Amino acid sequence: MSENRCVCCGRIIPEGQQVCPLCQKEATEKMQVAQWGKKSMDVFDYLMKDWIIPLGIVAFIIWVIIEISKL
Repeated sequence: MSENRCVCCGRIIPEGQQVCPLCQKEATEKMQVAQWGKKSMDVFDYLMKDWIIPLGIVAFIIWVIIEISKL
């Protein structure tokens, strides 16, 4: 009788599984890190497109108005 082995590392695993618990945990952690990175990029893109640039333009206009009023 041959034992079932993990397709990633070759450890013996219970029947009906393809991956051992350690490899499954590692894969899950990598996926969570990748999803977190994507979410943080989405927030960065939002800030760059919808917040920072318009805020910078408003700050520049206020600065110009203040400088003109000093004259």
